[in-house]
Amino acid sequence: MKILIISPEGRHTAVGKKFKFPFPTAGAPMVAALTPEGHDVKIIDEIVEDINFDEPADLVAISSMTPMASRAYEISDEFRKRGVATVIGGIHPTACPEEAAEHSDTVIIGEAEDLWPMAVEDFQNGGLQKFYRKDYLHSLAGLPRPRWELLRNDKYFPITIVETSRGCPHNCDFCAVTNFYGGKYRVRPVAEVEKEIQYLYDRPALSGLKRFSTPYPKGMIFFADSNITANRKYAKELFTMLAKYKIPWQSYSTISIADDPELLKLAQASNCVGLAIGFESLSGENLKKIGKGFNKPEKYAESIKKLKDHGIGIVASFIFGLDWDDVGVFERTRGFIDANKIDSSFFLISTPLPGTGYRQRLIYEGRIFDHNWDHYDCTHVVFQPNLMTPEQLSDGVHWLWRETLSHKSIWMRLYGGPQFMFYLGMNYAMKMLDKKIHPKHSKNPAATK
Repeated sequence: MKILIISPEGRHTAVGKKFKFPFPTAGAPMVAALTPEGHDVKIIDEIVEDINFDEPADLVAISSMTPMASRAYEISDEFRKRGVATVIGGIHPTACPEEAAEHSDTVIIGEAEDLWPMAVEDFQNGGLQKFYRKDYLHSLAGLPRPRWELLRNDKYFPITIVETSRGCPHNCDFCAVTNFYGGKYRVRPVAEVEKEIQYLYDRPALSGLKRFSTPYPKGMIFFADSNITANRKYAKELFTMLAKYKIPWQSYSTISIADDPELLKLAQASNCVGLAIGFESLSGENLKKIGKGFNKPEKYAESIKKLKDHGIGIVASFIFGLDWDDVGVFERTRGFIDANKIDSSFFLISTPLPGTGYRQRLIYEGRIFDHNWDHYDCTHVVFQPNLMTPEQLSDGVHWLWRETLSHKSIWMRLYGGPQFMFYLGMNYAMKMLDKKIHPKHSKNPAATK
């Protein structure tokens, strides 16, 4: 049986074919690995290649996040017109299964383990169900190795994706992670993570990594975890193992890692070159309202210094349009970034994603005015902010991108800092992207109100 596994590209997403260095993702390779043996499996990632809708196939599987939902439905509809059965899964269909069912033969709700193999076998036997769901969270022990060889690896940024955990112990009301992965934080056995790293790099422990000899993803490791330090005991065991290899790596973490000196030392010894940290806001009121009150803005500067003192760069993310954000928030954030020499930053417009408490609240308050999923990519304003206009919110975020990616800001923040060359390249890549997706005329709304 011929099976196509497709990752759709969002119509307006920043990281797409316009982006020079697209990142691979583990979703499709993992679904391929979960497919029962004996089938011809092909992966198509729209970020790097086009879809041939006339390609012979018996079954098509499509995974979708919210900003890709409309495109996922379009792809599914096109294949169904040709008589090909489709299965849709992922974060968005899990939050909106009835909607997804209008465009597919079946919907997988939640994680693919157990459900996808069941759907394949049911299809073979002529008994495909409309919905597949389970009332338990799958163990991360014994997961199959993602089938990276099915990707066109020459088209991606040279980075290796590895998963060590799922879920997050926190329940921030803007985040869709808990709805999809559950509130329980699950981890893979460190020994299994190590075997995967050895396989991907084709090198045994302690033998050095000067040469790569496999067709699999190479270069830096990015651990695709929502919060790699959520379980500190596990993180310390993981970092101790990674120290044997000295492969540069990045992942997501909360700023609370700075409160644990031992964890910081282990991260440094393991060659952690940077952490993506959700600062989200400089306002304590905002943080409390979105369920992230454990972030303490008054401690940010001290925590940033601790990370930098251990050679760990920071990719900071901020969310704008929260209820205590006025038009002065953009200038305040720029000052904070410059003063603390943040290595790289992402500025997101708060977006009420399906399945989140944030969306429920804004619906109740009657503040959502745009229901086009194409715009739910954290770069469009789809709701009425509390203390500014939608136009001011959009202009302010675009202005902030441009200001922090100026030549002056980049060099002032990075020169003499940890991982200087790495983050210099990242900032200039983001600068190129910024020129394509953000309007040049955007002004600081605080200066024009």
